[in-house]
Amino acid sequence: MPQTNTDLSNKLHEVEKVIDIQKVLARNADDTSNIAKYYKKNRLAYRLFNSHEGFVHMGISNDDSFDEADFYKQAKLVLEQINKIGARNVLELAPGKAATLKYLAKEKSSVQFYGLDLPNGQLKTKTSNSNVKLSYGDYHDLSRYSNASMDIVYTIEALCHAHDKNKVIAEAFRVLIKGGRLIVIDGYFSKGSAKLNGNQKTVMKLVANSMMVTDKQQDYKTFCGLLKSNGFKTLESVDYSKNILPSLYRLEHTARRFMKRLKLAKFITTIAGEIVTANAAAGYLMPICVENGLFEYRYTLVIK
Repeated sequence: MPQTNTDLSNKLHEVEKVIDIQKVLARNADDTSNIAKYYKKNRLAYRLFNSHEGFVHMGISNDDSFDEADFYKQAKLVLEQINKIGARNVLELAPGKAATLKYLAKEKSSVQFYGLDLPNGQLKTKTSNSNVKLSYGDYHDLSRYSNASMDIVYTIEALCHAHDKNKVIAEAFRVLIKGGRLIVIDGYFSKGSAKLNGNQKTVMKLVANSMMVTDKQQDYKTFCGLLKSNGFKTLESVDYSKNILPSLYRLEHTARRFMKRLKLAKFITTIAGEIVTANAAAGYLMPICVENGLFEYRYTLVIK
């Protein structure tokens, strides 16, 4: 059942006891150095509280319960397209710890995989996978890759960090072959700011800034418009919002325990910094955003 504005207010009050909300709201989520710092500082936290296998994204569940196998759903969606078109060259934008890339590389040893992510973040470019080449860079600039050199370009929960999504989409279009696929699996704001009340605006901004997500071009309608204006044709769009709830409830449970231990929470914030502990705010508030239709999670497949 969707939670009320009173529920939002109560949860915000709990978060405010532990985290300096105004400081988080004042973050510059469009600064790539801040984004890289966020991921570097949270490398261990993601492994401890999200996935021991190195996945940084949400799990997509088939039912109401969470299973570790749910982290592989995104990779399997990409694998389905690799098999469908017989892809030979595949690029992941912002692969994080490259867990998805490495899984795909083992499944498809004949395919050459590439990954590009910010330096000083979570990515380590050394890999034992002979068919994986990892590099440091900004996905707003894919100039290291030639025109029409990729069969598939995909990104998982990463385009939400782009300060200029149009530029990233245009670059993906350039490097794809004719008939190549772009796959974007990501979260979006479902409602414009004008349709939100005060608490909803604060919650959405707090969740976004806690994870260094930009609010620029971050609603799904705008995103689809950018795909179309760059020449892409949509093949498939699937709403997985309800499917990520088991993953979100799992994170909410951990965050709730953190919030209840006020002295410990403040101690950890002092030691690790709010760039780490502010994640608890996102974990605590994200289910509300999905349940109330403020946030949606989608798989989008388009063709050049």
